[in-house]
Amino acid sequence: MYKTPPNKEIAALLKAIADSLEIRSVDEFRVRAFRGGARNVEKMEIDVADAVSAGRLDILPGIGKRLGAIIDEYVRTGVSTDLAEAQEGIPPGLFEVLEIRGLGPKTVGKLFDELNIDGVDSLERMAVSGELRSLPGMGPKKVKRILAEIEKLRARRGRRLLADSLSIARPILTKLRGIEGVADASLVGAARRGVPVTGRVSLLVATGDPRPVIEVARSILPKPESSELSVSGMYEDGFEVRIDVCPPAEFVLNLLLSTGSASHCDALRSISRERDVQLQNGAGFASEAEVYQALGLPSIPPELREGKGEIEAAKNETLPELLAASDIQGDLHCHTRWSDGAHSIEEMAATARELGRAYLAISDHSRSLTVAHGLEVARVAEQSEAVKEANRAIGGIDILHGTEVDILTDGSLDYPDELLSKLDWVSAAVHSGFGQSSEDMTKRVVAAIRNPYVDSVAHPTGRLLNSRDGYELDIDAVLEAAAETGTALEINAMPDRLDLPEEPARKAAEMGVPLVINTDSHSMHHLDYLTYGVTAARRSWLRASDVLNTRDIEGLLDWREQRRRTHV
Repeated sequence: MYKTPPNKEIAALLKAIADSLEIRSVDEFRVRAFRGGARNVEKMEIDVADAVSAGRLDILPGIGKRLGAIIDEYVRTGVSTDLAEAQEGIPPGLFEVLEIRGLGPKTVGKLFDELNIDGVDSLERMAVSGELRSLPGMGPKKVKRILAEIEKLRARRGRRLLADSLSIARPILTKLRGIEGVADASLVGAARRGVPVTGRVSLLVATGDPRPVIEVARSILPKPESSELSVSGMYEDGFEVRIDVCPPAEFVLNLLLSTGSASHCDALRSISRERDVQLQNGAGFASEAEVYQALGLPSIPPELREGKGEIEAAKNETLPELLAASDIQGDLHCHTRWSDGAHSIEEMAATARELGRAYLAISDHSRSLTVAHGLEVARVAEQSEAVKEANRAIGGIDILHGTEVDILTDGSLDYPDELLSKLDWVSAAVHSGFGQSSEDMTKRVVAAIRNPYVDSVAHPTGRLLNSRDGYELDIDAVLEAAAETGTALEINAMPDRLDLPEEPARKAAEMGVPLVINTDSHSMHHLDYLTYGVTAARRSWLRASDVLNTRDIEGLLDWREQRRRTHV
């Protein structure tokens, strides 16, 4: 039976049509229509497939009859004749070329039309031979950059964001736990440790009879290969799911040893030999804490089992009491329809309240980010009144009026200090000029950190996981400036960001730099992404006291007021 596609899949369909039309240099108006449709679908909280099937195009903003018919066909059949027509005559390999950073559909079309490049391999050959430079705009620096991006693309094959890995794992675990005779089932491996990008999902099942588990696993995994005690399936992008089966008495020990990194587990085995503790199947441990206790150690959380000092800290009784999701009181970075968000201030606040947040900062984009409908100065004043009205209308949550102000290429901010001084929370961020040198980018970010009205720097390195490296930046200089001024740095909880990365976040906490964990939500359902930011923070050894938004609203605003009195 065909499964109803989620909004993300429908948006990808419309984007694929737009890309194909642009490669073929088809009417630009049609290209814009499909791209706009894709953006609209991505933002919608409504289940687009269900609405189209019910004939309710009237509740789908920006989706007219033409796009509705395309979506309807895809929902009903799982295929799209419009996509097939748009892709006609385009070599399949060109769509992988599109994944190379810096090459858009127009350029890819020229590569095909003028140089007959039909995939990544042929692009690489022409870049190495020098033939690629015959195309206008392909200077030596750009060709060198393309070759570097090809290597990165190959490194990304078969790897998925943690959020995507978990979305694959959860329904499989639900099915496995429902099999008669299954005593327990769990995620293991890198995904259980919360590694941001993984190459495989590994699951462990405890049962006295592995045959039903193997049978079910073979029915749900793509291209399954199996033995008596394991099944693995490979998705078309090279991503693997592996399911291992063990007797219930061996589950806890296998759970622990299948979760930790190789260096962590090697260290545990070394300790077991020193203490003459048997780490072998059949040991019958009741919990992972019991295994660590047998080794003379306190229990080490899965996120820390990386071989990065946690064993020594456990021996010395200096393991931190890690931050928990329940410690977070509010979210200081979200977007609404005022800029590029999908929902109103009231809708975002009501959802945040339902999720247990005590406060929410509305942080729409500033005026220079026109692609995100950034707010002109006059509209900021209008939004201030809208926030006041929302606070009167919605109880149980404090709504703060903030901004995500652009850090311009010279280090100045997109709004004057006079405006920033009137806001409840100011996040500053880089959204342009990513190609600046490390020296210039560092000066740019440090200048924003030194502005007394900037409370925090959002997604400080600019990375997009599995897609784009961060910009060139002296992160140590950034940390030093933040430590000096007391400016907070953000751990952005968006699954493709998780930025600040783990190592600088851990160092920041050691230096006394305040940190905030925010969702950067552009939709109501993004507000639940906070869990990924908390996982990233735990992997960075952070405690609740390291994170500003574990404070209640009074404590947060007191911190802000004291800092401003010191630095303004």
